[in-house]
Amino acid sequence: MCSAVSVAGAPPTLKFPTPMHIISLAEENNRDAIYETEAALDHYFYHPNTAPFLAYRFAQQFEISNPTPLYVKTIPHAFKDGRYTSACITFGSGQYGDLAATVRAVLLHSEARNVLLEADRVHGFFREPLLKIIQLMRTLEFKAAKGAPMMLLGDIEDTVRQMVFELPDVFLFFPPDFEPTGMIGASTMVSPEASVINTPEIFSTVNGFESLTKYGLIDCFGEFGETILFMDGAAVPSCSDLISGDYQGSTGHLTVLKNEGMTPSTIVDQLSLLMTSGRLDSASREIVTLAYQDEKAATNHGRAIICAQQLILTTPEIHKTGRVTPNSKGGVNPSIPSLTGKPYKAVVFFVKSYQAW
Repeated sequence: MCSAVSVAGAPPTLKFPTPMHIISLAEENNRDAIYETEAALDHYFYHPNTAPFLAYRFAQQFEISNPTPLYVKTIPHAFKDGRYTSACITFGSGQYGDLAATVRAVLLHSEARNVLLEADRVHGFFREPLLKIIQLMRTLEFKAAKGAPMMLLGDIEDTVRQMVFELPDVFLFFPPDFEPTGMIGASTMVSPEASVINTPEIFSTVNGFESLTKYGLIDCFGEFGETILFMDGAAVPSCSDLISGDYQGSTGHLTVLKNEGMTPSTIVDQLSLLMTSGRLDSASREIVTLAYQDEKAATNHGRAIICAQQLILTTPEIHKTGRVTPNSKGGVNPSIPSLTGKPYKAVVFFVKSYQAW
């Protein structure tokens, strides 16, 4: 059955279909409502645009913000055919919309696995704020405190602009076609996650990471934790009384590499593997290693581990996938203008409490 609307006086080709209506207005019943709902879902599911739409979104979320046409073309075929073959192994049931075949097409495609593509400075994507926090807790073995069996995150949607079940609208957290200013936007490429990378969120993320490594998961110094007044029957100390590495009053803390027995370079290599998938560049490794040695000589191994973690958390490898190319030229020192003796007006810009004035 097909129903179409034509515009009077317009060319015959100017017409559009009307939605099907199965429910009888004269005799309403649940059966007709179920039929109409299923018909609408089938229309969306089997629409020819569904597979390409999902393919582009899956590629952006899992691997690359700017996938090539060949990469995007492969994924819809796996979705429609229900099968994907890689290294002589076939995945999927052969049914339309098989997600097992679709996800494997996303993850096993050569564009997603070829390490040579990492030499491209725009390959990969910026990591989502919430996933960075969860990944850090998992790889550095977050351990819940005795009086807090559940990991409690605070209102981080107000600080890092992302939190579970706190979507700003039905279109997820980031617009998929966001073009940031700079080289990426000038090249007509997109970076969805870059839509929340600005000065307040950068400060909040770095402060949260620094506090998490020093004091555990607690609501102090821009932390990601929930405000708690009592822990295991005792009052939680104020933020000003916290001691780095003590974790008193936190709902949990990071525990990896707390035992001594490895050389400083081995410790940094392990942290690089856990925190950046081994992508930390040699210059940063040397800086972190020296900082670990100096801090250990001045305090102890635990404080030195915290120092190394904090330094790695400020590197670009934490915040993006793919290889990071350091700028060997360095910054340019501005020249100091000479005094002219003429009156002038000065514009002062500063940041206070994450607000620009």
